[in-house]
Amino acid sequence: MNDRELAVLVAGVELRPSGTTKRPVRFVCVPTVQGATNQMKGRWFDLVIVQANFAREDTLEWVERLRTAKPFLPIVVLLGCEQGRQLVEGRLRRAGVTAVLSGDSSKELQKWLDGWVARH
Repeated sequence: MNDRELAVLVAGVELRPSGTTKRPVRFVCVPTVQGATNQMKGRWFDLVIVQANFAREDTLEWVERLRTAKPFLPIVVLLGCEQGRQLVEGRLRRAGVTAVLSGDSSKELQKWLDGWVARH
């Protein structure tokens, strides 16, 4: 088993290790996608998790640009209950995100993340 620490960049939501994984995980949490962009300069991340915030910034376009720049980087997008969610979710899936999860369910995110860490 590879014991290298996994680096996870998290934008727009606070996330902490669950303590249930056998592999070390380092979370870098930033409040905005602009902060995430700044963190990515010159650094390696194994996974990006972003909370969609369509009121403050265009998360969708940011995800599409990130997917183009880093086609193999896993990206998870957390969507809330915004109106038009199905349309946005479809566009995210077409952009090639790894997963689209409910932004109001920390259990769903933690379960997905624990499974992802176990596979890597």
